[in-house]
Amino acid sequence: MKCPVCKCQRFYVKDAEDEFEVYCFDCSTGEPIFDEEVSGQCDLEEDTDVFCDRCSWHGALDNLK
Repeated sequence: MKCPVCKCQRFYVKDAEDEFEVYCFDCSTGEPIFDEEVSGQCDLEEDTDVFCDRCSWHGALDNLK
């Protein structure tokens, strides 16, 4: 799973209740793996809006597959 623009494999999602809280995850294994401090705090679904950690791309999680 890579960013369609820059091929980065690090992404984040924004907290629905706090727009300044983000949850980072890595997709280098083909599956989203959240950073240790985030584990259990965020659920991803196919239509979850994700943001690239390197460039300005964002879109639904299934755009990465």
